[in-house]
Amino acid sequence: MEPAAALHFSLPASLLLLLLLLLSLCALVSVLPCSVCV
Repeated sequence: MEPAAALHFSLPASLLLLLLLLLSLCALVSVLPCSVCV
C-alpha cells in the first residue's frame, strides 16, 4: 500500500471523526443547561 494512499484515506477519516466529536460536543453543551435548569 502506498504511503500517499494511506495518508489520503487517513485524512478524510480523521476529519470526519473530528467533525463527529465536535457535533456531539455541541449537542452536549446545548442539552446541559436544560438539565441544569430542570
